Amino acid sequence: MEHHIFKAEHNQKFHDCIEAEFDGHFYDWKITVLFYVAIHYLKALAILRGIEIGETHIEIEKSVNPDRNTAKMRLTRNAWREVQEFIQLFENSEIRRHFRFRHLRTVEEIGSCLLRAAP
Repeated sequence: MEHHIFKAEHNQKFHDCIEAEFDGHFYDWKITVLFYVAIHYLKALAILRGIEIGETHIEIEKSVNPDRNTAKMRLTRNAWREVQEFIQLFENSEIRRHFRFRHLRTVEEIGSCLLRAAP
């Protein structure tokens, strides 16, 4: 449990740092960091209660979703709605980051091809 609390606090400090240094920028990374803060606190709570909720995002979702029969540590409906909104933000931030990376790689590949084709 202490490990997850340490990781949550560590990630929160990182978020606070990038928020202070880059106000108005890098929202995708800020959301991602906060997502992992929440995951680590959720895992710590599960350990405190003696419940194994899994390691992957899918396993954790199955363990806390109040609409699933497999839920081992059901969240309240209100808490679940908030989690769903946060997950949507997280997924949007992932799509944005990965799209940028793929786009950058494409630009680099095109640049490399142009350099090879240059006389």
